[in-house]
Amino acid sequence: MDHRVLPFKTELLPGTECVIEGLGSDERLTRHLLEIGIMPGLQVRVVRRGPFGDPVELALPGSHSIVLRNSELASLQCRFLAGPLSALPSKAAGEFRVRALVGNTRYRARMQRLGLEPGSEFRLLPSNHNGRHRLQPASRAEAVEIGRGEAERLIIEAE
Repeated sequence: MDHRVLPFKTELLPGTECVIEGLGSDERLTRHLLEIGIMPGLQVRVVRRGPFGDPVELALPGSHSIVLRNSELASLQCRFLAGPLSALPSKAAGEFRVRALVGNTRYRARMQRLGLEPGSEFRLLPSNHNGRHRLQPASRAEAVEIGRGEAERLIIEAE
């Protein structure tokens, strides 16, 4: 299975984009999702989350949006396209590109020193379970680590 095809995590952050790959095994829920326009191959973007993380608003193609409960989202399989690095599970690995840096001048300068700036490519390495993300920028010989707060502001896209 492609490492970028994963369960639709209920904690996905606003701005995360993915393509729906599967609807799960519950026939009743699958029928409901199909009736409201959620189907395999559909590209969605997380717009916002409710006050306690539920419900979640998804933007659909054609300037439409839909709101789903976390229980409905949990059945979906999605292929990650773009979003904050922290949206990926710690076991994810692979080739990615930096789409944007969302932060102040100091944050952007730190990321640039690490070889992470818009358009730059990097390899995501398996995490060492200390809550930090390990990356191998194409421009550097050694891997770098960034924390969760930095990962939330590093917007990436799949290669």
